[in-house]
Amino acid sequence: MRFSGLSVRQLEAFEATMVAGSVSGAATALSVSQPSVSRLLQELEIDTGLSLFDRSHGRLVPTEQGLLFYG
Repeated sequence: MRFSGLSVRQLEAFEATMVAGSVSGAATALSVSQPSVSRLLQELEIDTGLSLFDRSHGRLVPTEQGLLFYG
C-alpha cells in the first residue's frame, strides 16, 4: 500500500462516492462529470494498490479494503 502521491481530488472522489453510494451521486456532490469521478477512483486504486469497490452486477459496492481505507 502506497500513500505518497495521492491527490486531494482522488480522496474527495472516494469520500463522496462512499457517502453518496454511487459515482453519479459523487459527481453531483462534487460538481464534476461521472467519468471524472470514475477516473479518479481508478487512479486511487492504482496508486494505493487496493481494490476499493466491487463493480460487478451493475452496482458499486465497497470492498473490505475500501471500508478499511474509508474507516
